[in-house]
Formats: sequence, C-alpha cells, structure tokens
Amino acid sequence: AEVNILPGGQLDLDDYTLSRLDFVLAGFHYDAYSPGRSKEEYTESLLQAMQNPNIMAIAHPGNPMYPVDYEKFIGMAKEKNIAVELNNSSLASGMRPGSLENCMTIANLGKEAGVFFTINSDAHIAHLVGRCEHAKQLAENTQISQDRIINVSEKQVLEFLAVHDKKI
Repeated sequence: AEVNILPGGQLDLDDYTLSRLDFVLAGFHYDAYSPGRSKEEYTESLLQAMQNPNIMAIAHPGNPMYPVDYEKFIGMAKEKNIAVELNNSSLASGMRPGSLENCMTIANLGKEAGVFFTINSDAHIAHLVGRCEHAKQLAENTQISQDRIINVSEKQVLEFLAVHDKKI
C-alpha cells in the first residue's frame, strides 16, 4: 500500500493494518496534507513517519510541493533501512513539475549514503503501468548501483523484505 503521511508524521492506516501488508510506501499527497507549509514542518512530519517500523519506502520524495531537508531524509532512510523511490510519473508526466532537479539531488545523496532505492512507474493510468524509462535513466545518470535497487530482481526484493521481517 502507498499510505499518506499526515501532519505530525501520522499515517492514514493504523499499525495493525500496516503490519499485515507485504510492502508499505509512505508519501505526501495533496488530499491528505496540504501544500504551502514550511520545509521544517514537512521534514519533521516525514522523519516522524519514518519512525514507523512498517514503512519500507518513501514515495516520490522529490515532489517540490512538499520541500524537505534531503540530507536529514536520506540520513533517516539509511538509519532505518527505508528505500527511496524514484518514479517515472514524477519525471515524465508533468504531474510534479520541478521534480527532476530534486530527484537528482536525492539520488546523488542516497547513492553516497548507500541507501536502497526502488524504481517504479507510479502510474496514474493503466497504459503507463510498468513504464519506468525516465526513472531508470535517472538511476543510470547518477550511477546508482544495481545492487542498491531493491526491485531489480526477485532475489533483491526478498532480501530487502527479510530485513523488514516480511516473508512472502
């Protein structure tokens, strides 16, 4: 599931439900957390959400509508072994204008810190499901090693899930 980060770092699903899911991403979404607040507030909410042991990845962290301190975010991702999403929708569709520069910064910081990444389409329409060429190009341009991309193979997905005590 992709869950909403709410003000203060709360999530829109309870811990019991989250614990029963195979994979949980968390992210900021317009309907759940309005844009226009401070970078400090969004950063604090993101870091608080990342304290939840059920969170395995952060969705579209380069969205310019929700500015965060990328160094703090990447530091927490490393500490908690939370993957950082690079998604095609942010980079290709114009859905999140201004994301490319932010995503490049996040990718470079994450690569240096040794965090895990996940690449996906974040498709909002059926014909774009599985289209990841822009996100893959970003990973290639920033020289993210394939062994740091969790969904490059079934083996890597299962190894990442095992670290989070998930068995599929």
